[in-house]
Amino acid sequence: MLAISYVSFNTIAIWKPSDAMLQFGVLSILIFSLDYLNLFDVEELLLIGGYTTFSICMVSLAFPSIKSLSLKDQIEEEYSKSQKISDFKSANQNLKKENDTVKTKLSFLENKAKIYQHDLNNQLSSIESLVDLIELEDRYVNDGDADNDYLDLIKNTLKDSKEENENFFKNFSKEEIGKESYNKTNLNLNQLIKENIRKFSEKISSRNIQIDLELNAKECCILADKTILNTSFYNIFKYAIDFSNNNDSVKIITRNEDKLMIFELVNRSSGMSMIELESYFKNIKVYDFEDIQGNKGLGLAIARKNIELMDGNLRYSASKSLGFEFIVEFQLND
Repeated sequence: MLAISYVSFNTIAIWKPSDAMLQFGVLSILIFSLDYLNLFDVEELLLIGGYTTFSICMVSLAFPSIKSLSLKDQIEEEYSKSQKISDFKSANQNLKKENDTVKTKLSFLENKAKIYQHDLNNQLSSIESLVDLIELEDRYVNDGDADNDYLDLIKNTLKDSKEENENFFKNFSKEEIGKESYNKTNLNLNQLIKENIRKFSEKISSRNIQIDLELNAKECCILADKTILNTSFYNIFKYAIDFSNNNDSVKIITRNEDKLMIFELVNRSSGMSMIELESYFKNIKVYDFEDIQGNKGLGLAIARKNIELMDGNLRYSASKSLGFEFIVEFQLND
């Protein structure tokens, strides 16, 4: 009974191994003292299971240490969990603050966007009214060349701008954001290229840049959204002219290869490093307002993104000695 009590106490108690050994010594002294007083016979005790009993008692000396280590692990685990909970609470508070800040900024920008849309629409309407007045009072003289009908070009540009303005600000509605849809129609790329080149007639003429058109693609119809492709080709031509020097020669080629419509814009006069050209094709998300205001790209990044949205492919290369080129490929529309 003494041994059972001793083992049970070691199992329950939380103390040092030295305390357990002291208790074992007290138990041993007690047993031999009882033997000395002839209260019972130790030899007979050993014969009927005493060795096993004492072995169990000796093994139980380690129980307090095991229990202490177990409790230590539990405490550390609980502490770790409490720390994580504390960190999560702190992170949650920070996220709530950031969320509130973003909501405030978003509300401010949304209001600014509404005002901007209204003002922009008014300005476009004013320009449209002036164009109509010029046409009404017959103040515009055209030499009869349809390709140089700049008044018609202005009217078409205004129409496209109004449509883009209207479509863009639809994204500010409170409806659930879903997958973006596109108004794909059958487009003649040769015609689209001509229309976009005309938009830069003044800049090309003032800088004496020679445009060599070789629109040799006989099959040039693709299925795509006209607004998106107009933006893409406009940006390609814009940057190609910006990259070119005065008196440069720029070759624009379209051709068919297998079931592809291929567009090439090549300048072999002015070049740049591939690293510099690559910098204009950064991911749209990494551009900031300073880059956009400083005209450091974004347009070409948008062009590539839009072309890829229409299942096309835009490749480019550049060299300081060999110039630069853009190559666009589209699947033909059967």
